[in-house]
Amino acid sequence: MRLTKDVKVWDRYAYTVTGGGDQGQQPEGRIIDLADPANPAVVGAFPSAHNIFIDTRGSMYLEGPGLRIFDLNADVTAWDIQDPGNPVLVAEIGDSTATVHNLFILDNLAYLSYYTAGFRLYDVSDPTLPRLLDECDTAQAATGAGFDEAWGVYPFTPSGHIYVSDMEGGLYIFALER
Repeated sequence: MRLTKDVKVWDRYAYTVTGGGDQGQQPEGRIIDLADPANPAVVGAFPSAHNIFIDTRGSMYLEGPGLRIFDLNADVTAWDIQDPGNPVLVAEIGDSTATVHNLFILDNLAYLSYYTAGFRLYDVSDPTLPRLLDECDTAQAATGAGFDEAWGVYPFTPSGHIYVSDMEGGLYIFALER
């Protein structure tokens, strides 16, 4: 049995950690949807930690082992880190109706999979002005916040194909027109 040691709430979700290993296994932190408080539902997981803190901007800090920081907002941000002591936000890619799950950058292109929204491709050759090039809603049956449908995107193939895995629709294969 997993015992929750710490809980923090952001938006309509509770984030729980267990404090460490459980009988030799590394347990996961849990994401619990509280939209219906009478019927909370586990909708996701993340690496557990000893302690958890969520600030007012939606940054989740996990401590132990080390410090890990997660952005709980559906948004992708670009930062200028030429001066590591003074990072500067230069652009955001946001969607208030879906949550980013995976992101890869390859040759000035950003490949993103969104829960409930599918696959999106951005030109990030100018990181201060990301430009949407194309998208495919693999999750036509699902909308809004949640953790359904598009799970992953993978652009690193010898053929140049882009693979998008969708929990409901299966595997989608795309090719860039050059």
